[in-house]
Amino acid sequence: MADDVLVETEIAIQQRPFEVVESDPYREYCEVGGILEEDTFDDALNAYQKREEQPQKFSDPTKQQAKDYASKFRFELTPEQTFLYCFLREQEGLLPLPDQEVFVETLLMTKDFKKHSKFTSAFPNIFKKQTCV
Repeated sequence: MADDVLVETEIAIQQRPFEVVESDPYREYCEVGGILEEDTFDDALNAYQKREEQPQKFSDPTKQQAKDYASKFRFELTPEQTFLYCFLREQEGLLPLPDQEVFVETLLMTKDFKKHSKFTSAFPNIFKKQTCV
């Protein structure tokens, strides 16, 4: 009898309509603790997507800061993470956050929770639960 129930359940699952849920990257980012405003979030991702058409020139100290944070915690940044960190750090008036917080937002934007956890656990007094504004 238990086998019949399992088969009926499997059939019900297979016959239910498939639901397509549109992804909302900003909503997902906020749900995991991101604090950037939506415009800032969108500007950074759009700049990354258009980096080949409209190259960005970032300063060497900004690039080095990103590398230093990563190497201190023994991980490497992806090209996307490096770009986003530099973009957020150098855009005039775009993001008035300290470097460590910009780094954390970059990791959240790229959904790299392993690196995020490693970095934020080292700074428990800085990174408290926050949500989008």
